[in-house]
Amino acid sequence: MCGAPKQGGGLAGIDLSTQTVIQGQVWHDGAPVAGAYVRLLDGTGEFTAEVVTSPEGEFRFFAAPGEWKVRTLAPVGKGERVVTAEVGLNETTIVIDRVRRRPPPVGGGGRRHSTPGGSRLGPASAGRGRSSG
Repeated sequence: MCGAPKQGGGLAGIDLSTQTVIQGQVWHDGAPVAGAYVRLLDGTGEFTAEVVTSPEGEFRFFAAPGEWKVRTLAPVGKGERVVTAEVGLNETTIVIDRVRRRPPPVGGGGRRHSTPGGSRLGPASAGRGRSSG
């Protein structure tokens, strides 16, 4: 289980003249997504922090000024946004795309096949018959 803090609450008591705040909401099909994981990645793609969205789909990070990638993952799909944050409040919305399932591989992939005699053939030799002689 992830130890990401739940989100919510206002900005009372936060000095926006000295703090860099990245906050927003996660949406899917016109509604906020509660319980989505939201990750903050730095300019090199390194993981920095993770939170869980509030019942209203809200999230918040305290960060340094600069370019950040905000990535979300939920059972309904995933989304991503790049934010160039400055000192103060930086708001964004992430819209989740549906997770697309990959079709099965064509041509057998790495499956093993049996010969008529019952012996197993690997993918490289599948479909080749035994030669007699």
